[in-house]
This record gives sequence, structure tokens and C-alpha cells, in this order.
Amino acid sequence: MDDRAETGGRQRRAHTYDEDGVERADAACRADGGLRLLPWLSESGKPCYLRAEEGEPGVVGLFADRVEARQLGEAERMLGEARAVLGEPAAGALALRLSLTSAAGALERVLRIAESRGRRDVR
Repeated sequence: MDDRAETGGRQRRAHTYDEDGVERADAACRADGGLRLLPWLSESGKPCYLRAEEGEPGVVGLFADRVEARQLGEAERMLGEARAVLGEPAAGALALRLSLTSAAGALERVLRIAESRGRRDVR
């Protein structure tokens, strides 16, 4: 699956790879650093990567930056909500389960962002 965004006459492609690696995406990221792990999954649940060119981040890169910022904000909010539930002595099993489920999802997204940024020189 390729998603293309036309920017200034140049094309940028977001690539999706499966775990067995149609091109072994993880190895490619470590080898050349030219792929960015995007903060979303494909419709089939596979990781998406952006092969970025030098210079400006492009439309897909800027959109990914905004998605990451939103996900980090949501994670901060989830942390506050989880602390509130944990601080409530009368919180029942359902409240704890819902809070933990939300916090786990937020943590998963934050770890994905950290992994992506660890592969790039983010300043």
C-alpha cells in the first residue's frame, strides 16, 4: 500500500511493510536512517513508514508531526485520568479496567513515537 502526497513537484511515499518485511523495513531504518516510522498503522494493522527526502518534511511528515503532538497530549490526559481513578478508594473493577485499557493504548502510541524519534535526529 502506498500513500502519495505531491509536494512541490516531488513525491513523498508512505510505505507499509508486514512483519516478515517486504523489504525488511526495520533493517532498512537502521541501515540508512531514511525511513520514518509513522504514528499510525495501515488498515491491516501493519507499520507505516515514510521515505523522507532531505530538506523540508513535506505534507505527510507535517501531518505525522501533528498526529504525534495530539497523541502525546492524549497520553498526558490519560495519565491524569488514571491517577484520578487510582486515587479514588471506591473505584471499582470496571473503572480500573477502563482506565488501564486507556492508559495502555496511550503508552503504546507514546512508545511508537519514541521509537520513531529514536531513528531520526529530532531537535
